Amino acid sequence: MSIIVAILGLSFLIFFHELGHFLAAKLCHVGVLEFSIGMGPRIFSRVWKNTRYSLKLLPIGGSCAMLGEDAAGSGDFSTATGEEIEEEEPQQESGSDTELTVTESSDLSQDTSVTLSAYEESTREDTSEQIGYEIKNRDPWIDYDGVRFRRSEIQKYSFQDKPAYQRFFICIAGVLNNFILAAILAGIIVFFCGFDNLYVAGSVDNAPAATAGFEDGDSFRYLGYHDKHLSFVPGYRDLSIWLYINSEDFDDNTLLDAVVIRNGEKKTITFKPYYNEENSRYMLGLSFYGGRFAAGNLYEFLTDTFYEVRYNMTIVLQSLGLVLRGKVHRNEVMGPVGAVTVMGTTVEKSTEFGLLNAFLVLLALLVMLSSNLGIMNLLPIPALDGGRLIFILFEMISRKRLDPDLEGRINQIGMIALLALMAFIMSNDIWNIVSGAYASILGG
Repeated sequence: MSIIVAILGLSFLIFFHELGHFLAAKLCHVGVLEFSIGMGPRIFSRVWKNTRYSLKLLPIGGSCAMLGEDAAGSGDFSTATGEEIEEEEPQQESGSDTELTVTESSDLSQDTSVTLSAYEESTREDTSEQIGYEIKNRDPWIDYDGVRFRRSEIQKYSFQDKPAYQRFFICIAGVLNNFILAAILAGIIVFFCGFDNLYVAGSVDNAPAATAGFEDGDSFRYLGYHDKHLSFVPGYRDLSIWLYINSEDFDDNTLLDAVVIRNGEKKTITFKPYYNEENSRYMLGLSFYGGRFAAGNLYEFLTDTFYEVRYNMTIVLQSLGLVLRGKVHRNEVMGPVGAVTVMGTTVEKSTEFGLLNAFLVLLALLVMLSSNLGIMNLLPIPALDGGRLIFILFEMISRKRLDPDLEGRINQIGMIALLALMAFIMSNDIWNIVSGAYASILGG
């Protein structure tokens, strides 16, 4: 059951991402050929209001396929995948309304007049149908797997023929949706659990921090190297990340600056870390109050929600930096399969403390994954949203559009590289599951 919940949760994030593209495309009057959830063969599909909605077999992934998304635009259909449909020419039935009948009536002129009028009306209708057919035959339907547009409408509804600002909005809408969803879920967590604000509870005896000027109840805000850029650390988890990345570089000559809030005023305190013989590493020499603190008013609730989202975005960016610097083992890199496995196991373990706890743990994971999905899609890699945004930004700044064929080839190369990376990550996920690497990460 926990695995099913994890799959549904991940599918929901992808659905929300694609929904952003879909709504933006509709708002900008771009034709959406298919809005699908999942990958692989369709298990349900229906065309409604000139868009195909599909549910596919593998519940991981999704897409929002738009008209002209990969075409050259400006009426060039050489790369279009639609099929032209010719309409049947209307057939005239022989002798249906063309017979002139004379009856044995004294008022012959009246009967003849009525019959001739019917003939003339029929002739006008036939001519109208023929003209309509000829017009439609010059402007045939283009069929995209059940979704149809007139040839003359292609340019009107094509993604590539929209202004740059509309294409930019459509491309970034999925990422914005992920960040909005992360904020909503983070707000629910803060409402029930509060935020892990960082308050000083004391200092270690004989540590430099003990005499530096810290007081119980000081609210930590910034921390960094002396006279250098300070990092924002409003929560205990933010501090943990900063120490994880920087503490290895500490030595006896290291000077740190901390900015704290005391009685509503900011104070900057300079101190040295101390070396803990027992743990064989440098530490701050401070202790902090544990747990989460409830927001006292709406302003604190909104700021704590922002801090929660910011923390998750920070951990994604910091993790990405560690990967690029080669400081992360391959066992710690995971894709969708690994994410589902870890989510399922984590949720299952958290049920021991009650359903509400399991629900909040699931929300916390979804906030992190939604932030992850949004940031990763912003990377300037061809075939991702970020790659498309780079091309559009170049066009908006230079007022010159990149050759569509060149852009298409770059995106194809990027897609091949992306698929290769996905295949590697998926194989890595499977290996970690089989070898039990994820179990060791989770403490199993």
